[in-house]
Amino acid sequence: MLSWRREWTLWQARRWGMLRALCKCKRALVAGNGLLLLQQISGQPSVLYYAVTVFKSAGFGKSSSTLASVGAAAVKLLATVLASLKVDDFARRVLLMV
Repeated sequence: MLSWRREWTLWQARRWGMLRALCKCKRALVAGNGLLLLQQISGQPSVLYYAVTVFKSAGFGKSSSTLASVGAAAVKLLATVLASLKVDDFARRVLLMV
């Protein structure tokens, strides 16, 4: 069994190796985090959070607005699954530029 100092040194070396690997894909990390940030800023997750209230304001009943909200969430889930399956069929770079 290695001493704790040797284990600590090995752990630090692995950590620095991971950080160097992250620096190699810095542009991809910035692009991915930028897309996540823009999604949060745009308020897109809030649409599903307030969907029941919006449908009630539009004149739907209580159960109808809940059902419509579940339907909207199901459509979003289906679109996300299809997009994640098909994104490799197209060029990712082109899709990000669109």
